[in-house]
Amino acid sequence: MADLPDNSKGKVLEAEKNFKVTLDQAIGLLDDTDLSDLDLEDSCDDGDEWRPFNCGGNLRARATDRLWSVRPLLEEIRKMCIFFERGEFMSIDEQMIPFFGRSSMKQFVPNKPNSLCLKNFMLADSSGLVYDFIIYLEKTTFLEHLQVKGLGSACVLHLIKGMKEETSLFFGRFFTSIKFLQDIDPLKIKEEGTLMKNHLEGAPVKSKGELKRLGRGTSVSFVREDRKTALAQWYDNKTSFLASDSVAKLPEENVRRYDKKQKKYTDVQCPRIIRDYNQHIGGCRYMRQNDQLVPV
Repeated sequence: MADLPDNSKGKVLEAEKNFKVTLDQAIGLLDDTDLSDLDLEDSCDDGDEWRPFNCGGNLRARATDRLWSVRPLLEEIRKMCIFFERGEFMSIDEQMIPFFGRSSMKQFVPNKPNSLCLKNFMLADSSGLVYDFIIYLEKTTFLEHLQVKGLGSACVLHLIKGMKEETSLFFGRFFTSIKFLQDIDPLKIKEEGTLMKNHLEGAPVKSKGELKRLGRGTSVSFVREDRKTALAQWYDNKTSFLASDSVAKLPEENVRRYDKKQKKYTDVQCPRIIRDYNQHIGGCRYMRQNDQLVPV
């Protein structure tokens, strides 16, 4: 207080004294204090209003929403994401959010840099711009689709709400199945994704040994009888399976790959379905990379 002007010292001391008296009265530390006699309204500045404190809404939200405490913030961020017009090529993938606190919402995902963290599903374009997202809360996440379609399919159905027709959508094997591609065909959205081997539904694919003998870059394709879904199998270092309702194997093009035996780069044939997938699936990865470089 040595730096304060003389006329300010008295005001500061008086304010400290009044604050101490008011605080002591409020918490009942003085024996002769009767809280019912305190005139709190006179202590307020002109224009201040007393509003009733209501925690009932928070209690109801807490019972139904496990993210109730941060839901307003998440909704504001999501409003900014869905404000942008969605592009022609979109992708869906998961984001693992590192979280070192205690939470029942944390998921364990092996073979990830952050195995125990929060899981977030995102809709992004090829450049990494996020257009929508939803944090995974187990059974309460996709109530309208989960029991009918399964988790991966329910996530896709939730994130493509409002998507324009003829949009090309790419996603990984967690979200893809032949049956799901047929189910969402009426939406007139072009879908493409990788497949797990147990989701091929009896397609006569070649074994890894056969493809290895035929050489790197070998591919085969199949089309369903209704000609609405195509399946491609491609051998590079390992076998990849992709399904699409808009593109198939042709036309093929050459891509550069490094050959360890020859110790040089060689040209390898690549189907169109593989080329399109590799070109447009990386949006969510770009977003995760940017998040690591400039964390929020």
